[in-house]
Amino acid sequence: MGNSHRCESALGLASAVLQCYNTPWLPNSWGLKDIHFKTQPDFKLFLMSYFASSPYMNDAGFGIAQVPIKNYALFALGVALIELAFGQPFEDLQTKADIIDGERGAYTKYHAAHRLTRELTDEDYKSFASAIEFCIDPWLQPDGTRNRFLLENDPFRRQFYRNVVQNLQQEYQNCLSR
Repeated sequence: MGNSHRCESALGLASAVLQCYNTPWLPNSWGLKDIHFKTQPDFKLFLMSYFASSPYMNDAGFGIAQVPIKNYALFALGVALIELAFGQPFEDLQTKADIIDGERGAYTKYHAAHRLTRELTDEDYKSFASAIEFCIDPWLQPDGTRNRFLLENDPFRRQFYRNVVQNLQQEYQNCLSR
């Protein structure tokens, strides 16, 4: 997959998350395994398929009670963007240094995602890395809003658009000019 196609795919995924969040079309724990890229001349389509019986589609894989993940659907987007950026499955990008307490668990994924994001920043993909960073560790000014890291929260939704979608649009423009 070429760089511009990778950036275009990343932008499409972020837009799909913004549109499909909290719908049956987008479970909390999704990944590139759930996306089908179908390309024909002048036609690109992202199909998201969700099968409740699929073992990798539940939150249990993230170890909900033990990790500082604020929004699992956005974390999954961050992981998908990392996979697109590096052109490899996330599991293959994890190192022994990422393993916490001797187990490959949710903290391993969280730690690996931060490490890989730093690597992208070092490789001059700052806009892409900034979008990923917001997905894996979103922030929001304290406003007392319950469920503040959910896209149903308008201030957070605006921040997601600015910090993820607009950064990926910038990266796409950068890819086209390289």
